[in-house]
Amino acid sequence: MIVEKLIDYGRSIYTLFGERRRAERVDFNCSITVSCKDRYGLLTTHDCTCLNISNAGIGFLSPDVISENSDVYIHSETHNLKRFGRVRYCTQKGDRNYVGCFFRPTPEFWN
Repeated sequence: MIVEKLIDYGRSIYTLFGERRRAERVDFNCSITVSCKDRYGLLTTHDCTCLNISNAGIGFLSPDVISENSDVYIHSETHNLKRFGRVRYCTQKGDRNYVGCFFRPTPEFWN
């Protein structure tokens, strides 16, 4: 009885403070190309693996670190994905870099 109440309490805390995304993410595994352009016009391209996607953003694995708040262009010709985003986080775990981006309009300095 007490254990069940503690489990329910833990679930309610997770619901309150855990998942805070506004849009539901869907698991989606495919190859994507992520291009990063800095303010000086230097373009770098990374071959990445998409993990999940929503209407508001995308999560993917990158072989290289991508700086937080970087503007990126994400595209996949096979899945007709062509979106601009901004990196919210890049977390390294072992030899992998987990990156989360939210979608945004075309940055001014991209053109």
